[in-house]
Amino acid sequence: MKFSTVLFAAGTLASAALAQKNPLDYINDFPKCAQQCLLTGVSATTCGLDIKCVCTTQAFFDKTVPCIQTNCEDKEEDSARDAAIKLCKEVGGVDVTDKLPPAHEGSTPPPTTPPVKPSPCKARKFRA
Repeated sequence: MKFSTVLFAAGTLASAALAQKNPLDYINDFPKCAQQCLLTGVSATTCGLDIKCVCTTQAFFDKTVPCIQTNCEDKEEDSARDAAIKLCKEVGGVDVTDKLPPAHEGSTPPPTTPPVKPSPCKARKFRA
């Protein structure tokens, strides 16, 4: 009876391990414009494919975030941000929300400043 219980437990653990995604499977969750940036960021660390290590190493973010901001449109940046949060949380068990720039708020233009009205005062000439 004990042997069958151990065998069942081992089978359950193996099934759970196989159900988890490989870190490389997450690359397709990122937009194409961000994929090379990820590889550059990972290579800036000494972590290899240890996602927990990658997600806690500042060098990864220092390389990846500016690269994505340069190579991706706003919507793609937001998609890459969401994919990074998902990868780090699901595989590495790390919340990286605070290490990433905030998501874009849509395509509303920045507020404009009202035009400056001329002063009603007359300029005075000063004598030296």
